[in-house]
Amino acid sequence: MPILDHFSPPLSVERVWHTFHHAWAATIARLLNRRLLPEHYFAAPNVQFGPRVEIDVGTFEPAAASASQGGAAAVILPTLPATAVIPATFPDTIEVVIVNQEGGPQVVAAIELVSPSNKDRPATRRAFVAKMSSYLQQGIALSVIDLVTTRSAHLHNEWLHWMQATMGWIEDTARTPLYANSYRPVQLGERGAIEMWLNPLRVGDRLPNLPLFLRGDLCIEVPLEETYIETCGDQRIAVA
Repeated sequence: MPILDHFSPPLSVERVWHTFHHAWAATIARLLNRRLLPEHYFAAPNVQFGPRVEIDVGTFEPAAASASQGGAAAVILPTLPATAVIPATFPDTIEVVIVNQEGGPQVVAAIELVSPSNKDRPATRRAFVAKMSSYLQQGIALSVIDLVTTRSAHLHNEWLHWMQATMGWIEDTARTPLYANSYRPVQLGERGAIEMWLNPLRVGDRLPNLPLFLRGDLCIEVPLEETYIETCGDQRIAVA
């Protein structure tokens, strides 16, 4: 089916975009777990809009009481006042993380679904680009899906500009506002590199299958089109 515009009327009025993206992340994780991931791997959706929620200290009181009945009591120390405070940006997170459980849980790949707030101002764009760079510098393979039609920023190109600071001049490669890209950090002889699979998109296009590397040359293909159609059906969005 063609890609729909989830961020503009009439669909944005009939359906809230973040409800769809939340459901899409869950659908992708479910399909990966059921059919595609090898043994010892699992996928988990991770969705967070806005600032993180603080944990109420009172939540721990029953647990502390239980511990004291069984022996050692849990001690909750008062929070010390901060010695300094600086501004920070906490961008929306809509992602699926893939974890390898062999030798202890370790994130080996991630699929990021871009939200409008990831692109709406320089601070949030820098935060998203920093997250991309952090994943890749840790050797974590990454896919980024940007279907946001109401913001013109190119996060892929902004990430390339970020890389220029250490790698020198790199040509912009995003040619359309929408795309579904995959990135793989590799070692080529004595130098590191990031391989890219770039898929420029427009509303009305079909979504591609995305390569996602789990370890070394172990790779799966994420069927974006299939998961997109399934999510549209689950959300009762008309499928052409």
